[in-house]
Parts: sequence; structure tokens; C-alpha cells
Amino acid sequence: MTRIQNRAELIAGADGKEAQARRALALDLFDAALAAVDPLLCTRRVLRELCTQGKLSRPVTLFAFGKAARGMTEAALSEVPVTRGIVIGFETGRLGPLQLYCGSHPVPSDDAPEHGEAMLKLAHSLTADDLALVLISGGGSALLEVPRTGLTLSNLQAATRVLLASGASIQEVNAVRSALSAVKGGKLAHAMAPAQVINVVLSDVVGSPLASIASGPTAPAGLADGADLTTIVERYGLTARLPPAVQAALKSAMPMNDDFEHVTSVIAADNLTAQEALVHEARKRGHHALRRQAYVEGEARLLGPRLWREAQRQQAIYVAGGETTVTLGANVGCGGRNQELVLSAGAAFSRDARMGSTGSGLFAAMGTDGIDGASEAAGGLFDASLLARIKALGLEPSVFLTRHDAGTLLSLAGGAIRTGRTGTNVADLTLVWP
Repeated sequence: MTRIQNRAELIAGADGKEAQARRALALDLFDAALAAVDPLLCTRRVLRELCTQGKLSRPVTLFAFGKAARGMTEAALSEVPVTRGIVIGFETGRLGPLQLYCGSHPVPSDDAPEHGEAMLKLAHSLTADDLALVLISGGGSALLEVPRTGLTLSNLQAATRVLLASGASIQEVNAVRSALSAVKGGKLAHAMAPAQVINVVLSDVVGSPLASIASGPTAPAGLADGADLTTIVERYGLTARLPPAVQAALKSAMPMNDDFEHVTSVIAADNLTAQEALVHEARKRGHHALRRQAYVEGEARLLGPRLWREAQRQQAIYVAGGETTVTLGANVGCGGRNQELVLSAGAAFSRDARMGSTGSGLFAAMGTDGIDGASEAAGGLFDASLLARIKALGLEPSVFLTRHDAGTLLSLAGGAIRTGRTGTNVADLTLVWP
């Protein structure tokens, strides 16, 4: 089953059978990667192993938050004795013994503190005889939130918007979020003590540092003190843009110094899982495919051309993963980091096309969660057919890049990849086929 909703349109939009076959394969490879990080299947596999080890042989209280919360929760309900719990995702109501709360992303919803307080209350009710199963996935930073004493939700919402537009890495953004929160940076685990805690994590952060995934509610804080946080603020010129209360809170921030011996963590799937599945599927179909050893990080518009050049040297289906950043200015259009990455690579592709050195390449990128920034697309693709369509429409890619409006251009030219919410989240994937 394809997860790409506009697969037929994307294939039909290519000029000629060769170009159509190339697009079809690229989309199939993305589908294979998404299937490999299906939260229900990945979580079920981990839970079965934990049950075999005797670590989940008694009733559990479940805490789930993030973009993959629903799928991970369904796996838990099918594999372990869940007696009660709270799930914070994109649905409301009840699921068996569990209360579901609906939040928003990437900025916390107005009722986020109410949901977060309910989770903290449940955590505080645990005793030494209890076992907590915590299902964590990317997006949890926005979905699970309670402001630290002295801060308001509007302070956190404003700080989140500033941070996400700054070009800071997700690790840096979440380090700041942890310091402003009463639930992040190990504070949820602190509330659960002395109960035993098992974290099952679907990671959307490069390298899977537990302190960064969903801002680490059940993991030790990643930074030492307020001095490190102040350095981040100064590095991206945010001092004058953050609310005064936020600046004061960051200066006085101290990490949770608890003993985390009562916490066990297992990574169910991550970006590498998706990359390897993509490479495996390409090779299974008889293609030479290579995985970029370094994760993709940094400014999207600078990395697109670099990845295109790297792939040309490899002469293979070149697969990369990670998470780029976009530093937003005053002019902000529609799109996200993946579409900006694609369009910036398209500029290098166009230069090569003018010199007659390419005509059959393809560059595609997508967010595994299905939502790329401020758009309804997961990502996009660029090839000679798209270049011809852009020229026919009289559009200038550099103009759209300048105003961070790659999503609009790709949508107009027929290069946007649409999946809707995929229910998973392991950061981004890039496929380059020179």
C-alpha cells in the first residue's frame, strides 16, 4: 500500500517512460522506508522482546506522547497488560483504559498545560510497586508541555516560534525548551520515581540523544547550566526577540540531577532504520545504492547543491537522512526544510542542464511525518521534467528560495510529495539519483 497520496499524478507529470520509471522507483523507495518505521510494528517488536526478557510481565501505566503516539499505543495495548494511562497526540476521547488528548505542533496548543498537568498528576500517583511504560516520539516537545514556575504558556509559545525560525538545530531548540518546562528535561521521570520506568522511543533526532527527543521528559537534561543556554541564544541573535521572562528563566536554569537508574530506554526505530530500508529496497530491485555516512544537518539551501554534487561523484542512488534547518527572514512563504532543500538542489541541476551535463537526474526529499514546515506536503522532487514545467510557467526558482516559498513553486509545478500525516516520525530522508 502506497503512503504517497499523489503518486499517480507525480508519475504522470514526468516526460517520457524513463523519467516516469525513475519517479516511480523513488516514490516506491520512500514507501519502503516509511513501512520500515511504522510505529505499531516497531513498537510491537520491542515490546515482545521486553516481554521475553521478563521486563513487562506485570500491569503497566502507560504514558504516550508525540506524532507516533497512536500507533505506538495500539502496539502496547496488543502486547502488554495496560491498566491505565494518558496519550497526547492528535485525537481526543478514550482508547480502552486510556485517556486521549489532542494537541498541536510545532507550537503547543492553548490547552497543552491542562494535558501536561494531567500526565504529571498520573506520574505522581505511581509507587515503588508500579511500572510505567513511556512511549516517546518526535513532536512530543509541542504536544507535552507545562510551563515552568514564573512562565506562562504564551511565553513558551512565543519562544518556540522564535527558536524554530532562528536556524538553530533541533538539539539546541529542545535544550532551551527543556529549561523552560516543568515536564521536560527529566522532570516527568522525577515525578514517576520511585516507580520503574521503561521508555520505548521512536527517534526523530540525529544520533538519538534521549535528552533531545521530545525534549527528554524522562531523560537527564543534555546541557550543564544556564550559561550553555545563554550561548545558544546569543549564537542566533535571539536575545532581543525572546520575552524577558524567558531570558531570565534560561539564565537561572539548572539540569535535573536525579538518579535515573530507575529508567530503562530502548530505541524502537530511528532515521538510520529508514535509510537502511530505502537502500535495501533499491538494491533488491537491482540498483546500485549507497548511504551517506554523515547525517544531513545545517542550512537547507546550502546543503541541496552539495548533496547533488556528492551524488554525481558516487554515481549511485545516494541516500541521506537527518534534519536540515531554515533561517527565516521577514519574507516567509509556504514550504519547509525539505522543499527548500529540493529547490536549492534544483538550482544546481538547472546549471548542469544548461551546460548539457545532465538530463535524467532526480533529487527528492521528504519528512517522514508527512508534514514539511508550513505546508501540506511531506516534501518534493526535482528533475528535468519539473525544470521544464517551471520554465513553461515562467517562474524563477531563486525568487521563491529568497522568500522561503519553495512549497508554492513545487506545488504549482507538480513536484510536491503529499502523504498526509504518516503516523510516524524519524526526521527526514533525501534520495539523489544522478
